[in-house]
Amino acid sequence: MTLAASDERPWRFLHDGTIVRLERDLADEVSVWVDCAFVRARLAEDGALFRLRLAGCTRFEYTPYDEPPLTELAAIASSEPAIAVATFADDTMTVWGGAGVLRMTYASLRLELDTGRPLPIDVLARAVRDYWDAWRAANEIP
Repeated sequence: MTLAASDERPWRFLHDGTIVRLERDLADEVSVWVDCAFVRARLAEDGALFRLRLAGCTRFEYTPYDEPPLTELAAIASSEPAIAVATFADDTMTVWGGAGVLRMTYASLRLELDTGRPLPIDVLARAVRDYWDAWRAANEIP
């Protein structure tokens, strides 16, 4: 399933996840590997990560707070940016984390599991909802 670049849901659903690997698959495609174990564990399938394939990616930049921006994928991945809040404006997806800000410009996004299987956004949404419902119940929060 291909999602529009303006769709913030994949980033928002992977809240508290960490970007652990980045790869340039094609001249204009970047794969973002996200570790969000508490959500991934809700999916009854082998593997541990999510993969977001950014097609038509013309900008991928991470700016750690109080430091210059990083554009080299290996340097960004080694920083392990966290995902907290995502917004889309002016053709750019901006993702804030605890230690910096990620800015990406891309044409579309495909969501997959690290096994290579496509992951429909509604399945991810359900896994996130199930996790938080269970968490609220375990913590006796209405």
